[in-house]
Amino acid sequence: HQARVNPEYLMAELLYSGLTRLTQEMKAEADLALSWQASEDLTQWTFTLRPNLKFSDGSPLTAADVVASLQALLDPKNASPAL
Repeated sequence: HQARVNPEYLMAELLYSGLTRLTQEMKAEADLALSWQASEDLTQWTFTLRPNLKFSDGSPLTAADVVASLQALLDPKNASPAL
């Protein structure tokens, strides 16, 4: 949540997965998400997670975990540059 400069961002890319990632051509491709779809007005996105996702400790990764991560990014207390 705190990557601010290129080396930190690159390290985070190596350590963590996102819903999507960018290809070398700068196009979005699936990572944790199997698929995604935008609402007609582009204000809401629906992501379908790949089945059987797990954290590095083997515990299951759920949609609630993704929501918690996104809420942490949006929380001003965390001062995430993602805002």
